[in-house]
Amino acid sequence: MSAARPPVLARRGSFSAPGGLAPGDRTAAGILPVIIHALWYNMEMKGGAAMEVKVERSARRLKSVAARVKDGVMIVSAPVGMSDAELAPIITRLQARLERRSERATLDDAALMRRALALSAEYFAGKLHPTSVRWVTNQNLSRWASCTQATGAIRISHRLAQVPAFVLDGVLVHELVHLAINGHGPDFWTMANRYPLTERTRGYLLALAGQDDDDNADDEM
Repeated sequence: MSAARPPVLARRGSFSAPGGLAPGDRTAAGILPVIIHALWYNMEMKGGAAMEVKVERSARRLKSVAARVKDGVMIVSAPVGMSDAELAPIITRLQARLERRSERATLDDAALMRRALALSAEYFAGKLHPTSVRWVTNQNLSRWASCTQATGAIRISHRLAQVPAFVLDGVLVHELVHLAINGHGPDFWTMANRYPLTERTRGYLLALAGQDDDDNADDEM
């Protein structure tokens, strides 16, 4: 998984203002609400998809940058005086925030819980029973999921929402086993390997993360 790169802004159009006024010129009503002609570019999204982005600069907006999605287009409102170089990393952060908000709205915790219970029934005779299984957005980049044995709560990173089903199943099995066993010793792997695609799951996640396996890491695949 590569880190997000600031987008390159390809400018189209120029400032427009009626009556020969320049951006920021004052009228009797105050600062002219000048908006630059649309500045468009494509931003790479997760999974290789692209989102069209429209940047509008206004003389009314002094410092803050805001973004919203309308009809599949990310519309960014920015100050006139902010350069493309300053704006690019801000757009990247706003895009990530919008993605997380969208994922929280669409990810189904109930379906995740049902899948975990089905896997428990299939591989552990239903003896490993979590109290909750839910999607979260606060797992760090080296952790795909976590489990609190004392409460029976399992948390799955939202970054796994788009992986193949066998990978998500492998992660769920991994965390189910942690309901019974701490650490990653021989007893843990004996149970985890009841799921036949455990090693394939680990390989997939290692490739996705682009990092070496760490057998001593806490609660990660």
